[in-house]
Amino acid sequence: AWQLILEKDALWNLEVKQQLFIWLFDFLSIHPFVPASVYKLMMEYFYWNESHNILRQNFNQEKIEKTLHTIERAPWSLLFTDITFPDDFDINAIEHYLSQRDYLDYLITCNEAEKTTALLDEMHYREVKDPEKNRLLINFYLNNGHTAQALEYCQQLINEHPENIDGPLQKANILFAQKKHAEAAYAFRAVLKIDNKHALAIRGLAACSIKTGNLLAAKKHYEQAVEALPLDIEARIQLIKISHTLIQQSAEKLKTLYYSGKHRRTVAEGYLTTGDYYSCISFIGSCTSDTSYKGLGTYTENLDLDEASIEEVQQALAEEAGILEAFKKAKPLPDPSGRMIQRVLANRKDTFFNYLSYDLHILSAQAHNSNNYSEKAILSYQHAFLIAEAEGNKGYEALIELGRLHIERKAYSEALDILLRLDTLAPDNAEILHHISEAYRFLEDFENALLYSNKSIDLDNSHWVYFSARSMILIELEKYRQAIEDLDITLDSTPNFAWAWHRKGICLSKTLRHEKAIECFESAIAYDTGFSLPCFEIARSACALLDTQRAISAIEEYINRGYDVSKLHRIQNEITTILDKALNDRSTEQKNDIYNDYYHFYIHLAEIFDRAEKGEWAELACTQALNIADTTNTNAHLALSQQGAILINNEKYNDALNSLNSANTLNPANAVILNRLSNAQRYLEDYKVALENSNQAISIDDTQWLYFSTRSLILLELEKYPEASNDLDIVLENRPEFAWAWYRKGLCMSRTEQHQQAAKCFETALSFNDSLKPPRLELIRSACALTNREMAVKNMQIYIKDHGEDPSLEHWQEKIKEMHNEP
Repeated sequence: AWQLILEKDALWNLEVKQQLFIWLFDFLSIHPFVPASVYKLMMEYFYWNESHNILRQNFNQEKIEKTLHTIERAPWSLLFTDITFPDDFDINAIEHYLSQRDYLDYLITCNEAEKTTALLDEMHYREVKDPEKNRLLINFYLNNGHTAQALEYCQQLINEHPENIDGPLQKANILFAQKKHAEAAYAFRAVLKIDNKHALAIRGLAACSIKTGNLLAAKKHYEQAVEALPLDIEARIQLIKISHTLIQQSAEKLKTLYYSGKHRRTVAEGYLTTGDYYSCISFIGSCTSDTSYKGLGTYTENLDLDEASIEEVQQALAEEAGILEAFKKAKPLPDPSGRMIQRVLANRKDTFFNYLSYDLHILSAQAHNSNNYSEKAILSYQHAFLIAEAEGNKGYEALIELGRLHIERKAYSEALDILLRLDTLAPDNAEILHHISEAYRFLEDFENALLYSNKSIDLDNSHWVYFSARSMILIELEKYRQAIEDLDITLDSTPNFAWAWHRKGICLSKTLRHEKAIECFESAIAYDTGFSLPCFEIARSACALLDTQRAISAIEEYINRGYDVSKLHRIQNEITTILDKALNDRSTEQKNDIYNDYYHFYIHLAEIFDRAEKGEWAELACTQALNIADTTNTNAHLALSQQGAILINNEKYNDALNSLNSANTLNPANAVILNRLSNAQRYLEDYKVALENSNQAISIDDTQWLYFSTRSLILLELEKYPEASNDLDIVLENRPEFAWAWYRKGLCMSRTEQHQQAAKCFETALSFNDSLKPPRLELIRSACALTNREMAVKNMQIYIKDHGEDPSLEHWQEKIKEMHNEP
């Protein structure tokens, strides 16, 4: 009732809500036994712990603390469903029973056997039909080793609550522990009658089959367990173990029953299950080639077929098929039509021409497909279909797999031809209709795709895959609300399906529900941390919400996770449209705020593109920022500075200099701008002016190691090695792993004839990045200067191995030869 009151009108005033809040709290203090689901719902509406002052105005402290304690432990309380009390139980008797049951749960958990027995004597537990009570008693008797009593309460639970899984499941586990495997299997089957996908029951049934020696049944059950719970590692391991055993057993059988189709199939299936696809293909190949039609010549080549009697030909064929003894016993009369031999062969199907085994060809196709040999898989499926057709069957599985494989290979027209043919052979088959819909979807015939998808779901609405597929078609047809309905069904079945969350986000975004869309995209990322597309869509929705900070974070994430170049560029073009829409019907002040956000957004976007080595896009983002600055008369020094840095990276040094000079004019005491300006001047070899600007940048801010690094490069060009060395000491203090700084430090040492120290610097640089060429070459130079032939030869060999022969090496090779310790 209280929920209906709140949901009927969300605008109830605070006084009404407070009165409802107080009434419910008082109710819980008197009647604590409320289902945990109701408590959970209340927690969504009321913040009990944060409302202490209101509670103190109405209740004493002891009552508040006791009730809050009840509320906190409520989610862990026992279930209250399916309890049947005797007619003479009033509310006090019910509450007394429930409190005793909670205490019983506590005692059993704490393993207090004596107190538990005493409590059971007090409780009227035999008069109440309560599945939780039975479960507690089963656990109690099992913990104390009384399996007979535990089984008694299992049976009572089954009798009183036949729809409750706990009864047969507990019974099955107890019987299995007692090694009564046949009875345990019966109990596990009872569980599966209630829930045919119960993973523990399926695994239990498989374990029973192993104990009773029925490995084929165990394999089937473990396959079902993996299907029900794909991440069940134990079931997968058991499946592999069983498959290995079956392969060995059937291989042994095949030594005496060479033509046994059953054992051949078992070996092939075993290889397929264990992932040994090459062995599977090789084995099936040997089975299907040794009795091919070409092989019939082995027994018939000595016969003149024109002169031989029908019986002689039939006998040769029978010998070929390994059923000569059966043929002799049949003593067929002359049989011009061959029907008699067909009948004999049909009576011994397992031994009849494995070349014609439909199952083996299907298995071969699956193995080829698992090995990514789709062409060979298609040939095997085609062969299987021809065999099925020759036997008078329709070969549905082969045709369906053929259609699916063609879809995977993007041969959609071929897939559609096969599937439409199959639809005429087996009309009203939901799976076939689903695949036809998929083929039409890939061919972008969305109307037909939707038609067949609807037919498929009308026939079978139990598969979430069909709803997921239809949602993609509906999105293409821009029927977003209908697509959301299908995606909700999909996510009810598979809540961790990242693509479904992503598609739902797309639908919400298209219907302008951007906040909800972002929540869906974030869910997609949570379930698949490597998924990059939702990051891009978050950026788009954030832009629509004018949330530039979230947009920037999303774009950075998108780039970090791996990005699609065309999509990344597309958002840059979309922002202008979004910006125009956002500015409609806004006041001047609001427009200025929006412009300011997007000005900084474009600058940040330019920086991101620059890091991603997309120089052209970075330049465009800077231009867009400058356009906003022109529109709003904003100081454009940030955009100009970023533009200068990007132009330097794009090796457009003169253009960079112009941008940075303009930035410096607008903001003359900015260390970042001055550092970038000195960099541009360095590339243009105007070292003296570059040094002046670098000095000025450091005088404004001497905390940035990057400024000292820039100045060290200029000082090196001006051959001021001691000053450069001092700057590099500051750089390495902050970035000791910076290989290029160690290299430059080595140059300073080398050029001032301090070769020992220089060699150490070059070695340190190579320890952080051994692929750099200049430090290796300079190390050879220093080794020669130190007349250390061993060091020079060693580094010469490494240089040639890593970088190949180089004309610059010839001089140092001569120097090495001239060293006095040459052998």
